[in-house]
Amino acid sequence: GLAMNNENYTDEADPSKTSGEVFIGAYLNLFNMGDLSLATNLFAYPSFTESGRVRVDFKFDLKYDLPLDFYINLSYALNFDNRPVAGASDTDYVLQTSFGWEL
Repeated sequence: GLAMNNENYTDEADPSKTSGEVFIGAYLNLFNMGDLSLATNLFAYPSFTESGRVRVDFKFDLKYDLPLDFYINLSYALNFDNRPVAGASDTDYVLQTSFGWEL
C-alpha cells in the first residue's frame, strides 16, 4: 500500500517532515486455541521521498482467558526508524501487561 507520514516536532530547530512511503505487512491472529489467543503483526515502511529511510512497526499480543470472563494479557510493541530526528533513539518500545474483564 501507500502511506503518508507527517512528523511535527516541538523543537523549532528541527523542521517538520512529510514523506511518502510504500508499506508492506503481515498479520497473524490465532484465536481458536482454547483459552489462549495470539495476535502479531509486522509492517515495513520504506520511503520513496526520503532515499534510504525505512520505518518498521511490530506488535505482539498474548491473551489468556481466565474463569468468569476475566483475562490476563501481555503486549509488546516495537517501532524502528533508521533515520530518526537528531538526538532521538532509533527504537521505541512498549511492554504492557493487563488484567481485565470482558462482557
